[in-house]
Amino acid sequence: MGCYINTDTGEYPITFSELRKLLPNVSFSKEPKEIQAYRRVEDGPTAVFDGYTQYVTEGKPYLLDGVYVRNWVVSDHSKITLNENAERNLNAKKGAVRKKRNRLLAATDWAVLPDVNTSSDMLEYRQALRDIPQQSSFPWEISWPELSNPV
Repeated sequence: MGCYINTDTGEYPITFSELRKLLPNVSFSKEPKEIQAYRRVEDGPTAVFDGYTQYVTEGKPYLLDGVYVRNWVVSDHSKITLNENAERNLNAKKGAVRKKRNRLLAATDWAVLPDVNTSSDMLEYRQALRDIPQQSSFPWEISWPELSNPV
């Protein structure tokens, strides 16, 4: 169902249900394109925007070749919003790296059981995994340790 604009007052959006209530003495067989001071607003071109630095809101419709068309307004996010997005991305990346690190640690938990003779290579590997969050490029570039001798 479409939305309508009151061409006399500029009121927008008006739903078809609201239009029926505004015009109780009018019989509607289907959604009209135009009735009294109300005109249906058609979909216009979609907005092109960068979802990271910009957002889209709906503005007042505009008249194009005798037809009212939806108007999309592209605006820049505030620096606060950008910082919030950057922080969310950073936290998501940190979480993904820690998840991989924890998976690698869990895969070698058997090596530190009391009845296992743990090699120094294994102990160094596990410590290097635990030290990943202290790497200077964490979480963007990780120098993943390699286990040369698992036993």
